[in-house]
Amino acid sequence: MSDSAGLQRIGMIVLRSMRWPLLFLILVYVVGIAGFALIPGRDGEPMSFFHALYILSYTATTTGFGELPVPFSALQRAWAILLLHVTVIAWLYSIGSILKLIQNEQLRRALARYVFARRVAGMDEPFVIVCGFGDAGSLLGRSLNESAMSMVIIDSDPDRMKALSLRTFSVRAIGVCADAADPDTLLEAGLRHRHCHAIVAVTDDEHVNATVAVMTRALNPDLQPICRIDSRELVEQTEALGSVRVLDSFEVFADRLSAALHRPAVYALGNWFAQVADANLDYRIDCPAGRWIVCGYGRMGHRLEEGMNEEGVDTVVIDPDLDDDEVSERHIRSVADHDTLMRAGLADAACVIIATDDDTVNLRVMMIVRALNPDVFLVVRQNRHANDTVYTGAPVDLVVHPDRVIARRIQMELLSPGLQPLLDHLEHGPAAVLDELLVRLREAVGDGVPTLWVVGMDGIAMPPVGGGPTRGRTVEPLLGDLVRDPRDRDSLSGAVPLQMERDGVLQPVPPLDTPLRPGDRLLLCGTWKVRAAMQAMLRDPYALHYLITGEAPPRSYLFRWLDAKKPSTAG
Repeated sequence: MSDSAGLQRIGMIVLRSMRWPLLFLILVYVVGIAGFALIPGRDGEPMSFFHALYILSYTATTTGFGELPVPFSALQRAWAILLLHVTVIAWLYSIGSILKLIQNEQLRRALARYVFARRVAGMDEPFVIVCGFGDAGSLLGRSLNESAMSMVIIDSDPDRMKALSLRTFSVRAIGVCADAADPDTLLEAGLRHRHCHAIVAVTDDEHVNATVAVMTRALNPDLQPICRIDSRELVEQTEALGSVRVLDSFEVFADRLSAALHRPAVYALGNWFAQVADANLDYRIDCPAGRWIVCGYGRMGHRLEEGMNEEGVDTVVIDPDLDDDEVSERHIRSVADHDTLMRAGLADAACVIIATDDDTVNLRVMMIVRALNPDVFLVVRQNRHANDTVYTGAPVDLVVHPDRVIARRIQMELLSPGLQPLLDHLEHGPAAVLDELLVRLREAVGDGVPTLWVVGMDGIAMPPVGGGPTRGRTVEPLLGDLVRDPRDRDSLSGAVPLQMERDGVLQPVPPLDTPLRPGDRLLLCGTWKVRAAMQAMLRDPYALHYLITGEAPPRSYLFRWLDAKKPSTAG
């Protein structure tokens, strides 16, 4: 919405609230001035319009300067007495209306929306629009803050917006209490802003998330929305729009849990890339093989069972709300109590996953499981972020928070869109590729903080070819040339190529002898020092020439002219 529209909305609210008080006050002044201008004084002449306005002004404010410029007649004094009371009533009525207007919730919202829109319009750095500031939105906000990405936050809950004002972010975080499904709100939030990097919809209502995706595609087709939707039918309808990234929190949860238990190195790598606290490349989860028991057969339980079946794991499900056609030897309709867990085979089970949508139930079942089988591998779902205190230090092997999982997944989508396909490839690809990549990352980053960045081959200064022994040759750079150390060409700089995109096709972990072409995009990992050094090197054609050919070309005009005079040694 434009600034003029915002001001017009504020003006309409003010005029609607102050219409009758202003009319009453104007009427009192008009009648009062007219009376003084018509009532004759002691000399038989009425006072002038200016003197009438002057007398009414101090009479209405009860200042009381006296009878000026000449003593009043009896009729003028009677008129002044009447106006003294009437004007006081008119001003009290107006002041009361002003105080009521200040407390008007509609005016407060309109002013907040106007200030919000102005602040967003003045942003001069890339930002992400986050629709929903619940558990997932709050966790995503922390991740974006750690990644130095500014945020514009929309939520319809005023308590959450108050909580946002208490947060201490190192980046700019602008919030507004409004409906994220309203197109005017999205425009005010900067949907068409030149610095809008992405829009994410993670509200508690998946229909609102789907609406945000539709509005985004209609208002800014160049922006790909990311939204969380758990209903498969709604997922299919939203994906049909095209260029929409739809994430099912339960499917992401099941995928991450499967990776943690069956390919822990990939799970550790994903946490390490996302800079999760205490994450490292050596983290491993040692889950024994055998029967798995899943407590809870909601949408998440279904996703978990599907994933376990694909892995060939023997699974038993316990849920009190199973339908008649779902009850079988492997699907027990009952609460997860002592007898039911033993009947499901807890005594010799390898793993128990407690995945209901109630933290109280999950904690109760956790205590029962630990009492019956202290050695079983135990995975517990945490639903509310506020329960961190209870889950911290609980006797479980793995606590998985769906909102935290979805926030990290979105973080990867925003900061490194090609990172998740890489992790998927590593999870299902050869183990040797993963092991080699982990070795290279340990050598390049060590105990430092990993930094990801993208290099486009169209934006670098390709070295000049010609002169001296290389004159007449076509130099085709290799990927390995780009990651050489400028100080020692025979050593690597510490930048690890993770993925290459060519003509829309992703190539995970490309070999160093891969020829580079214009239009290629590379995803690399290293430390921030290595990233800064590479970005400086890519802007220097002479440094690139040395890395690619092994020769240091002359930089001055004179030496370049002398080098050009040398006879060519080309074939």
